Amino acid sequence: MPNSDPFEILAGPADIYVAPIGTAFPLVDAAPAVDWVLLARDTEMDEAGVIVKADQTVEHVYSLGGTGSRKGFRTRQDLHVLFTLMDATVEAYSRALSDQQVTTTAAGAGTPGYKTIALAMPGGAVATKALLVRVKESPYGDGMQAQWEFPRAYNSGNVETKYTKGIPVGLAFDFVVMDDNAGVKGSYRAQHALAS
Repeated sequence: MPNSDPFEILAGPADIYVAPIGTAFPLVDAAPAVDWVLLARDTEMDEAGVIVKADQTVEHVYSLGGTGSRKGFRTRQDLHVLFTLMDATVEAYSRALSDQQVTTTAAGAGTPGYKTIALAMPGGAVATKALLVRVKESPYGDGMQAQWEFPRAYNSGNVETKYTKGIPVGLAFDFVVMDDNAGVKGSYRAQHALAS
């Protein structure tokens, strides 16, 4: 996808990949390795696109002798990756519901074949995975890419299915990014030069 000057103004699509925790992130100019599973292609998401959003909580300190805050302490920080997948397959529902097992029943004499998942998600700790948001443009020039790398995240999106005329069924994903064991939340990597 061509990018023209001014390169820093981007309006391109992105793809979403997931992998097991600890999987190495690909180089910004390389195709993701086999462990990276394409979760959502840009042509499968609605036009709202992919949103990377930061939330924080800051506790302000006020003094007796003034009305303005004197200092702030950050006590919480969260990152979210939000998008809506337009895919009503059982496999897509499985991914939205913490990778529930898909059961396939073969067609038989007088009976149709079908796929099934359980709708109840298991309790306890949520399943986490590595998350990669691959952008097909770079803010530094044409023919380059950028990517967001999150070592640990889980989907907290509430699946809502609505069948209506003229509007595709969409599965809402809201990946909450967690700190990994080294306290790293993630990275934004933008290619600024072609490999030599």
